[in-house]
Amino acid sequence: MGHLNKPSRQLHGLSPYVGRLASHRATDLINRFAKKGEIVADPFCGSGTIPLEAWKSGMKVVASDLSPYAIALTRAKLFPIPNLNQALEQIERINLLIDKEVKKIDLRKTPKWVRSFYHPETLREAIAWSEILKRRQSWFLFGCFLNLLHHQRPGFLSYPASHATPYLRSKKFPEKKFPEMYEYRDIKSRLLRKVKRTLRTPVNFNYNLPRIAKRCNASNIFKKTNKVDCIITSPPYMSGLDYARDNRLRLWFCGVDDWSAIESKLSPTRADFSNLMISCIRNWQEWIRPKGYIAIVLGDIHRAKKRIDVAGLVLNCVKKNASLLNLVSCEDQIIPDEKRLIKGNSGTITETTLTFRRK
Repeated sequence: MGHLNKPSRQLHGLSPYVGRLASHRATDLINRFAKKGEIVADPFCGSGTIPLEAWKSGMKVVASDLSPYAIALTRAKLFPIPNLNQALEQIERINLLIDKEVKKIDLRKTPKWVRSFYHPETLREAIAWSEILKRRQSWFLFGCFLNLLHHQRPGFLSYPASHATPYLRSKKFPEKKFPEMYEYRDIKSRLLRKVKRTLRTPVNFNYNLPRIAKRCNASNIFKKTNKVDCIITSPPYMSGLDYARDNRLRLWFCGVDDWSAIESKLSPTRADFSNLMISCIRNWQEWIRPKGYIAIVLGDIHRAKKRIDVAGLVLNCVKKNASLLNLVSCEDQIIPDEKRLIKGNSGTITETTLTFRRK
């Protein structure tokens, strides 16, 4: 990949997200079904892979998701600070406000499970940075901050923990043996290093192109009077992945007090997923311009030696509820075991891309 692709690679790695679509898959679909200057919509945007690749390719973008973390991450990628100097200036301005904000924070109001991840002074600073970044809608810096929330490496903020999902690793790294891993860690120096890594190449995409990322149901992203040229999306893998639980600490800093309350919406059951897709398909066919494409990437579910054919389920929804859509292609791709989140005979083994075209 050439120099022009470096900014997108850096932004794709902004912060972990379970079950995200591979960027090369997103690029391939965008190049096949959309043209420069057209409107590309992703109603299940997740970590923002499709919206970022569409913007990079010179397209207008509309993205939505129900997860506040997904929207925060997508906004961070769609509205990056163009270069390092501007980012450093923003950090310095925000840093002047931190001491005053820290004095307002009462950790007794913070859930015990959140407090268990941090030195108290680190946590106070983290909450202060989080609140100021959200108020100022500094989404790129907020996305960088969310990445730093947990890991066992010294460049991150928590006590020793896993990176992708928040689990403490105190048994492997006991405090008596590794006292330095339980000391205070400041936010500013670590945020600076993260920003410098991410913006080592300036983001030279077209900032004049409209980009929208909003939190809403995938079936309500537009009114019926709106039209888009293309929909490319990858819906949640039903209850195959726990999107709220596995992102619970980052969700808390995004403002979600009880991650379990939104788990069923982010990781729907088979029945709920079917109803959601029926609602989506009925509306999506109205949004698409004539001869426009809808590409849906779906992972099958393997559990207890039983396979749920998610693509077949969605195809059936389209046949029964979308008379304006014609099936163009159905493409399967086997996911190698080493690249799957769950190894062996569980999880997702095959990704299927269903492509439809409006009559």
